[in-house]
Amino acid sequence: MTMISWENTADGVVVLRHDAEAYPTLRLLAEAVVAEAAGRLTYIETHDIFCTAGACSTIAGGVNLYHDDNHTNDAGSARLIERIEAAFGN
Repeated sequence: MTMISWENTADGVVVLRHDAEAYPTLRLLAEAVVAEAAGRLTYIETHDIFCTAGACSTIAGGVNLYHDDNHTNDAGSARLIERIEAAFGN
């Protein structure tokens, strides 16, 4: 069964949570939203940081990436920061 949920944070960010089965559909939706926003939004792909070949893991290369079941630790956050900085040319 595909699981998708979302949360609106206090600062106006929408956070989607989903299982691996839902990912292809959500990626198409995200790409459509970004296209509709015409330059007002940037989609940053992060799925491949934590998931490969349809399986997601809290460990990559022998390094734990999560603090608990849904928050990244320093190592996981560093990987996300690298991706975000690359998207914005930093």
